[in-house]
Amino acid sequence: MQLGQWDVEVDGQDYVVSVERGESGKDAIRVNGRVAAKPMGPDEPARTINVGGWPYVLRRVNADQYDLQVGEGEAPKSPAALARDIHARDSAVTAMGIVAKSDAPVSMQKDSFFKRLPGAGWIVIILAVAGLLYMASGPSYDKIAFARVNRVLSEMHSEKTSQFAVTFWYKNKKVLDNTEMSIASGTFDKWRMEKGLYRQIGDYSVLDSKVADGEKVPTAIVRFLIEGKEYHVRVAKDLPISWEE
Repeated sequence: MQLGQWDVEVDGQDYVVSVERGESGKDAIRVNGRVAAKPMGPDEPARTINVGGWPYVLRRVNADQYDLQVGEGEAPKSPAALARDIHARDSAVTAMGIVAKSDAPVSMQKDSFFKRLPGAGWIVIILAVAGLLYMASGPSYDKIAFARVNRVLSEMHSEKTSQFAVTFWYKNKKVLDNTEMSIASGTFDKWRMEKGLYRQIGDYSVLDSKVADGEKVPTAIVRFLIEGKEYHVRVAKDLPISWEE
């Protein structure tokens, strides 16, 4: 029995998230038809899943209904939507610069909004520009690292030999060239063998992500659980993930 289905766009890619009730009474979670997480039991209120490399939270509304929400960190916009935001931001900044540099007096009608509330009008403009600048800057690095680790664990949970577990672990990319893929596969196997994880892993969850200070390359320390055991990793931008002892 299907309990819910959602169409999600992440970074210009379309995904279909679905929840179905299995014969065991547990609810299977799938992304584009593939199992995305351990089935949810009737006593579980929520589960974080990976959709296109970003965390989403599936929350139970009632016994036979779910709601899908963006998890920690908002999913990135498509290039077209981001371009529109940047254009609007630049237009607003340009308009403010012209007014600031102009020596000509500005006349207003007696009953205009800015005549009655001049301070509030400028505050709205400033907040709008600040909001556009924030949206254009994208998520902070701790959230990027959180999503990256969640994607790797999701792939390791799906199958032992997932190529995406390798590519996202090695360089946070979906595709590597042949030389990089050859190197990445070997080093990824050594990395997971260090902790006895050279296998298809069971239940997992990402706990938190904190940016490490004093690093030349953006780096975050991420904590997660695999089958109830806690692990710490160092996630440096565009570099292989390493164990944090």
